[in-house]
Amino acid sequence: MTTKKKSLLGIGYLSVAMLGASLLMAKPVSAEEMSESGDQVMRLVTQTGNNGVVEVIGVAENGEERILGSTQDPYFKGRDDGYDAGYQDGQKLGAPEEPENDSPQPESNPYNHDQQNKGLYDSGYRDNYYAGYRNGWDDNHYIWSTLKTVWNIITYYLGYSN
Repeated sequence: MTTKKKSLLGIGYLSVAMLGASLLMAKPVSAEEMSESGDQVMRLVTQTGNNGVVEVIGVAENGEERILGSTQDPYFKGRDDGYDAGYQDGQKLGAPEEPENDSPQPESNPYNHDQQNKGLYDSGYRDNYYAGYRNGWDDNHYIWSTLKTVWNIITYYLGYSN
């Protein structure tokens, strides 16, 4: 084979490899497996998110989910879940402008089997719940939120802010 043909063949292999990699990035892979041991049935789910986080989740018969392995830090997973929960609570009709509890405990924790990760998850959840709540409330009350922001800017520049 001549060098020209070899280089074209190499470019072809490289193109196919790049195409495969880009397809995997655009459409992440998800896998599922059922396992039975004695009287327990557990479903194992592998999820790959858009940000490259891979999680192996065990789902028991009663619907309880437990993270068996993850490439995401438990603190940051707690922050994501806390923000989402706060945003949903702030979006509810009749929700007060300030939440009754600005750093609540999560309803469920996927790291219940590991005390260190459980603490990190809880801490991240509480840290970001309020930000999600405020954004959810502001999105539902955008006129009031805009007027309040403009008023705060004016009073800041006039020197009346605390």
